[in-house]
This record gives sequence, C-alpha cells and structure tokens, in this order.
Amino acid sequence: MEGTFTHDAHTLPVEKFRTWRLVKLTHRLPHELDDVAACELDWLLAIDDTVNQAKANRQQRESG
Repeated sequence: MEGTFTHDAHTLPVEKFRTWRLVKLTHRLPHELDDVAACELDWLLAIDDTVNQAKANRQQRESG
C-alpha cells in the first residue's frame, strides 16, 4: 500500500491520519488494526515519532 497515495496525508482528519500512519507502519489493513491493543498502536506511533526526530537531528548535525 505504501506509495499508492497521491494526496497529502496531512490534510486528512486526525483519526484518519492516525490510521494511515498505522497502516504504513504495520503493513496491515485498517480493519486488521481493530485486533491490536490501542496502547500498542499508540506505542508504535510514539516510537515512530522518536525515530523520525532522531533521523532529522542526525541529518541536521551531518549537514551543519
């Protein structure tokens, strides 16, 4: 599914954007996410945010 979206994901409503991110992270279909505990999904999103921030920080250090 990754790469098949032609719209800006940030224009989605918050809940739909959250689902879109989880589909990207877990490679599951949206209806399959219902079987995963909410705290696990929140943890995945938090880790993804942290990893993305660390990558951005490293890239900034390397370019500066």
